[in-house]
Amino acid sequence: MSHIAGRLLCIARDGKKMKSLEVEACAFYLLRKICDKFCPTTYCDGMEGLHESCENTYEVIRDRILALSTYLEARGSSHHGIILATDWFLPLFCADFTKKAICRIVDVIITDGTDAMYAFAIAILRMNQAYLMNSDLDFFEIFGYLKKSTMRMTNVDFLVANAKREWRFTRTNIAPEEPRRNSRASSYFD
Repeated sequence: MSHIAGRLLCIARDGKKMKSLEVEACAFYLLRKICDKFCPTTYCDGMEGLHESCENTYEVIRDRILALSTYLEARGSSHHGIILATDWFLPLFCADFTKKAICRIVDVIITDGTDAMYAFAIAILRMNQAYLMNSDLDFFEIFGYLKKSTMRMTNVDFLVANAKREWRFTRTNIAPEEPRRNSRASSYFD
């Protein structure tokens, strides 16, 4: 959660002529909304939301990118859903991505719901699938490579476009009962 709080403080402060207390209040408000509305069971005792995200991540990878899922399992990564959910979802993508990517990803999640997280995960994996499947990387090197590739991501529009295609699947198959975004807000993905 410290990754999220730190990034929100940086984003709130960036280019704004606000007093420090206003910046902190804005960042805290966003953090509270994220925790209460979008991830209410992720950051509490037992972390049930994270466990559910791990299972959903594994399933959506298997459903959407079966070849990569099979490849990861053959490399000893039978728990890739857990690793990706804890590396990307727990810090809400704030740990390993560029500031521009984080702003866009968090905007989409707030606008379109948490099922967008799965769409971004699949989009990132698809963008790296050819390299991963043609490499001789072991289990740990695969996730190290993904971490480095997300830190170097410069074409955020391409990522969002790929995630939009995946979101059409995830919004109906991952969290169909999840309340949709605020009806007054425009959607990134609609």
